[in-house]
Formats: sequence, C-alpha cells, structure tokens
Amino acid sequence: MPARGKKLLLGIIAVLAGAGGFAQPQFPDDSSSLVRIEGDRIIDEDAVHTAREIASHSTGTPVWTVPAGFEKDVFTFTRLVFKSGVAPGVDRRKLVGWGTGPRFGWWVDFPDADLNFSYRLQQMTTTKVDPDARVLKLSDPALGDYPFLYVEHPGYMQLRDDELIALRKHLRNGGVLFVNDFWSAREWDGFAAEMQRVLPGSTWTDLPMSHPVFNCVFQLKGPMRKLQVPTMQF
Repeated sequence: MPARGKKLLLGIIAVLAGAGGFAQPQFPDDSSSLVRIEGDRIIDEDAVHTAREIASHSTGTPVWTVPAGFEKDVFTFTRLVFKSGVAPGVDRRKLVGWGTGPRFGWWVDFPDADLNFSYRLQQMTTTKVDPDARVLKLSDPALGDYPFLYVEHPGYMQLRDDELIALRKHLRNGGVLFVNDFWSAREWDGFAAEMQRVLPGSTWTDLPMSHPVFNCVFQLKGPMRKLQVPTMQF
C-alpha cells in the first residue's frame, strides 16, 4: 500500500478509536464500575463520593467554607449514579444525533456542573451549601440523608428492582428528583416509562408559572420556554 494510503487508513482508525473511547456505551448488566467521562478520563462509580475529588475539565470552581456549626446543616447537590441501556430489539443505529443515545450517561458535565451550581447558590442566596457536592447510588444506605437528587441524561436510564424500591421510598418520603437533559421525545418517553415503574399509576402535571416553586427565591417570569438554557454548542 502506498505511504499516503497507509497514513489515511491510520488516520481513520485513530478517529474511530477516539470516538469509541469517549462515548463508550454502558448497559445495566455491565458488571464493570469503570466509566469514561468528559476529558477522556476514567472514574470508578463504586469509589467516587464527591464532585470535588474529580479534576475539572473546565476552568475549575472556587472553594468556599461553611460557617462553624453548619457543617451538617447544608444543602448538598447530589448526583445520582445509574446505568443506561436500550430495550431488547431496539436498533442502536437509529439512536444517533447530537447529545443523544445511551452512550451518554449520569456523568455528563460532571464534576463541573455540580460544583458551579453549588458555588452560585451559596454566592447568590443565604443558603449554606456543601462545597464538595455528592455522588450517590440508590443502593447507598445514606440515601435518606440527601433529599435533593440530580439526574442527568436519563432518557435510557434502567434501574434494578432494588433501585426502583429505593427511589420510590425516597420520593414518597418527600425527596426531590431534579431531572435534566432530554434531546428528543424518545428520551423523554424512556424516562417517563422508567418513572412509571418507580411510581405505578402516577401521572404528570405541568406547573403554571404562578406556582410557588418559580417564585420562592426569585420571581421567574414566563413563558416557560424562555427559561430554557441552551447548550453552549448552540
């Protein structure tokens, strides 16, 4: 093969290897706890406990301290760890598009989103906020200590039976589930179907802008669609 052809072939292989390495798919039956996150780094789902212990892939977030006496009386941004996959019989080749598909998971924008949100919350309100944030599985016995759970890219979330029970108990005890990042009706439908397993028979209710949740700290003015924050790529 001519030298030019060899270089072209090696270039194609390198691109394919890089793409596959960053966006490695996960499956609920995957026994490995290692995941590849943004910045092409690998972390252990079973070993990571806080956002602060993972190196930033952005500009980093300032460190702040909690006043003495408030160390355990703080708001803690808690990111939920879960497995992503597709139902049997689904053609994975059709699950393509920017930001979509089960190749993305709970780790998107981790750890910077967790720390930046926490930093801005303590900066702009009087809320005492944990400076390290938290990473948690539904199987963690400490789940009840963290009422706020953040779920990222849940369109292909698949929970085990014990995780379903744990999340159901958490929500019925007054816990909050903050869900973010849907890129299609397919992804919303996937998440909605999983929540039907968590809370069978429940239905969704759209909240009007007059609801207290949109006015308890700042008065957020509608319409709702104007409150959407676009991804930086667009």
